[in-house]
Amino acid sequence: MPVVEIIARYRKHNMLTKEEITALLESENPQTTSLLRDEADRLRQEYVGNGIHLRALIEFSNYCIRNCAYCGIRRDNKKLPRYRMSPQEIIKTAAEAAEKGFLSVVLQSGDDLTYGPQVLAEVIRENQKNRYRCNPECG
Repeated sequence: MPVVEIIARYRKHNMLTKEEITALLESENPQTTSLLRDEADRLRQEYVGNGIHLRALIEFSNYCIRNCAYCGIRRDNKKLPRYRMSPQEIIKTAAEAAEKGFLSVVLQSGDDLTYGPQVLAEVIRENQKNRYRCNPECG
């Protein structure tokens, strides 16, 4: 499927198939790159305009089961004071960030098994009820 048709389909349905995404990303055609850049710029303009868009970053836990050598919160770093925020604290902190003008919140932690999918889903749901964009990043 030609790139122009893929982009038109995206505009109409707001989604792409895995195959379409793969075709776009694997293309070495400079015209494809140009069309993708133009579409990304159009979406940026539509959603955030020309202003600077800052995101609040909430690191809600620095516990991690992984031991990545490059990472400061790795499991074996015994010098690091550890902390975990409760789900209520995370929601409250996101609300405070929104009150200060942040349009979206990134929730970040180490790979901490204390927070299961249900807990994280509830935190995200609560934030979305309050109209904050919420992007989880764990591990």
